Amino acid sequence: MTYLQYAVWAIAAFFILSWTFALFATPGRMSAPNRCTLISWWACGICAALGFYSVYHLLWLMPLAVILGSLGIGVVGAAIAVLAFFIHHFR
Repeated sequence: MTYLQYAVWAIAAFFILSWTFALFATPGRMSAPNRCTLISWWACGICAALGFYSVYHLLWLMPLAVILGSLGIGVVGAAIAVLAFFIHHFR
């Protein structure tokens, strides 16, 4: 694993863990878009950790989850899982 991959993992872990802590520490901020974004980030991180796609895909999948989550699209996690399937099988 290269230093750049470690840096991407560190950035992803920072956002995932800090967002998780913030939502559970302040229950008033646990709105549907925030939950949707958080679930999508965990799904992205787990899929990258399992090797479905490269860790570098987190650099565009995580911001995409924020954008789609703020639009109120509740199926972001499923869409990212389908995207991970296609990235893994058709690369």
